[in-house]
Amino acid sequence: MRAIWNGAVIAESNATVNVEGNHYFPIESVNQQHITPSDTHTRCPWKGTASYFDVVVDGKTKADAAWYYPKPSMAARNIKGHVAFWKGVRVERSTEPAGDTSDPLAAGTRGWAARLRARLTGGTSPDATVTAKSDGTGAVTDLTDDTFDAALSGGFTLVDFWAPWCGPCKAFGPTFEALAGDHSSDHLRFARVNVDDSPQTAARYQVMSIPTLLLLDENGEPVDKAVGAQPRAKVEAMLRNAITHQ
Repeated sequence: MRAIWNGAVIAESNATVNVEGNHYFPIESVNQQHITPSDTHTRCPWKGTASYFDVVVDGKTKADAAWYYPKPSMAARNIKGHVAFWKGVRVERSTEPAGDTSDPLAAGTRGWAARLRARLTGGTSPDATVTAKSDGTGAVTDLTDDTFDAALSGGFTLVDFWAPWCGPCKAFGPTFEALAGDHSSDHLRFARVNVDDSPQTAARYQVMSIPTLLLLDENGEPVDKAVGAQPRAKVEAMLRNAITHQ
């Protein structure tokens, strides 16, 4: 992806993070000569407090055209150290190889700092519909507005918010089921929520784009979040950290 303004490439990366339709570029992929700190700050209900950059090219300035979260919430930790653009800065897919090919999971700024709770015994709601893998190694629980809270009683749950009309959701489905087969336990469960059928749950967690993955604790509080169809390795990194911090 590239961010372009006034004929200049402001940022370019193969490792952007897409959140709510905005591409967040790793800070190392941003051309530092084209940004300067701004005094502006705004507050997002779930991501935290944003700071801004002015974008400067050939003596022209686009005020507050880039933003970032110096200390994002735990649910938005995957955009720490990343910058997004608006106000006329064009973000588009490049047809040429980008200069930055770093692994989006490698940078320390995208690591976990969560302190997960003590080991808990979990279970699923008797009203939930469970779809087991054919080899019997795991299951994904389909939850609704009515069954969601009861299913979170004890343990941690990785929830896939999806819709049947969503192409990326359907593409990610087999990966999610395979992960459930490999990692389901009494302490870590996998669930799906169809946002069309359960709009209240989606609104409660401010799910604006799908697919969205939320890792929730036993109280239904977000511990980590990822937006978009994720590579298996990235999801497993979330799970490894959950196991490590139990």
